[in-house]
Amino acid sequence: MDLAAPVALSALVDGLWQGLALTALVALLLRLAPRANAATRYAVWFATLVTVAVAPVVIFCARVPWRPPPAPAPAAVAAVPLATSLFPMRVAAGVAPLAVLILWAMLSVALLCRLAAAYRRLGQLKRASRLPAEPCRGWLIGWLANHGAPRRVVLRESGQVPLPQLAGLVRPAILFPQGLAAQLSEPEARQVWLHEVAHLRRWDDWTQLAQKLIEVAFFFHPAVHWIGRRLALEREIACDDAVAVATGSPRGYAQCLARLAELAAATRSRAPALAAATNRRQIFRRVEMLLNPKRNPGTGMAKPLLFAILAMLISLGAATSRLTPLLAFTVDEWQEAAPVPPQPPAPAAAPAPPQTPAPKAAPAPPAPVKQEEEVRRAIEKAVEAQRRLEHALLEERRLEDIRHRLANRKLEQELASWEELLKLSEKEQGVGMLRKLEESMLQIRELEVRMKQLEKTLQRLEKKQWREPPPPPPPAGAAPSTAPPAIR
Repeated sequence: MDLAAPVALSALVDGLWQGLALTALVALLLRLAPRANAATRYAVWFATLVTVAVAPVVIFCARVPWRPPPAPAPAAVAAVPLATSLFPMRVAAGVAPLAVLILWAMLSVALLCRLAAAYRRLGQLKRASRLPAEPCRGWLIGWLANHGAPRRVVLRESGQVPLPQLAGLVRPAILFPQGLAAQLSEPEARQVWLHEVAHLRRWDDWTQLAQKLIEVAFFFHPAVHWIGRRLALEREIACDDAVAVATGSPRGYAQCLARLAELAAATRSRAPALAAATNRRQIFRRVEMLLNPKRNPGTGMAKPLLFAILAMLISLGAATSRLTPLLAFTVDEWQEAAPVPPQPPAPAAAPAPPQTPAPKAAPAPPAPVKQEEEVRRAIEKAVEAQRRLEHALLEERRLEDIRHRLANRKLEQELASWEELLKLSEKEQGVGMLRKLEESMLQIRELEVRMKQLEKTLQRLEKKQWREPPPPPPPAGAAPSTAPPAIR
């Protein structure tokens, strides 16, 4: 198996660019399906991560020569090509490829030890925790009666955890920080508990362990780390949707996440635990998704979309072993011709006629120039395609960061506007009462002024009637006067 190391290194290199292309394709498909909920997107990205991790193994199994090759004829040098490639390289067997694989294995083992230490620390935190005090103990009884809990989970308190989180794989426990009940109300604490219970119902603790192991083995793969960040976000959004459906109050749960964001700003934990709040950027993104009315907040998976993408991943994963390798190796096997033992002297015989020397084989014709130009053009096209793909990934990351920043700014502006509206509404209620009182006082004063004016007018009329004498009566027998009254 001298060819195993070069073939393994070639499979890792081919799995790298194939994983990047597959990740870009899945991201494009999910962009075309905006109504897919978080649970469906999480399942699709997890299947993509497994496909990216299995692709190098499939390529290695398809290319490695499992049967030993037949013994070559005695020759000075024999070149054994492994596969045709766009970038052929000639590497001595067991030198450079083996050294690269050993370095990769050493780094993977170091990262694996680091991951094991993190899980060990999480187990120590769980063992050092204690049962919750009042009022959490009384709250827990009502929570279990109304919602239930899977896998016999327990609620415990710890003074060493900064935020609520889930600890343990076989016997999980939800760890609340000590004194959390004094900082949160009963509905907010119940929402945090429901979030961690949703992780258990989805088996996120075990899928996160599988994700971490893949990230340890493929620490050099940019697509693996990018998919890992997407999985972390979609996992939390799916649990948020479950909490919103259970409580029926997405806005109230968004306020609870804002309270947890204040706690997350002061502390940061590196343990591989499933926490309700991890960093401020992720919390802002989750609050934005909770308050988005155009999003699909369902908790079930879209099976037609999921099955279609799974079938595509399986077909593409099976086709990776048939693609032309991007990087292949050739191994030079140096074999010396075996010495021929001396033959015993033959008996004297008639002299044989002189034999003419066999004609030498004609040298192989040189490769045509046209074929070399085609190979060079294909290499240039592949390099250009790889550069475009890397540029597209960088642009997508930059645009995503810009969208996150704009969303965070919009969310902060909305929260500030809500606070201002609440303050203004409180002030407007008091100002409105004062305005009504002032208006009523002004109306009363106007009525008093009018009453005084009417009294003065009546007094003037009475005085005028009292001063003028009554007209004399007309004489008897005289005709009534028809002349108009004189104008004074």
